[in-house]
Amino acid sequence: MASVQDTAQNFGLGGGGYADDLDAILCSFGAIGLVVNEINRDMGLLDLTHELITPAIQGKLAYIHALACTAIKLRIFPFALSLSKGEWKNPGSIS
Repeated sequence: MASVQDTAQNFGLGGGGYADDLDAILCSFGAIGLVVNEINRDMGLLDLTHELITPAIQGKLAYIHALACTAIKLRIFPFALSLSKGEWKNPGSIS
């Protein structure tokens, strides 16, 4: 999801970058997904993303997101993502 959002943002299609709020991430990803799916359909290709993230999948994503955020805060992630800056950094260099 982060990669899709980064690419969309770099091409001016939106994408809010990284956020602590999973709902904001899913909302941004969903909006980008709709656009990309329409482009793929225009070219006769299959959808890139699912149009609906079910509550069960959202719950699993929330669990993984919480683990990742905790790992970043505790600096136990090998190459942690600085959510405030949106770039990969070595855990020892996160301020």
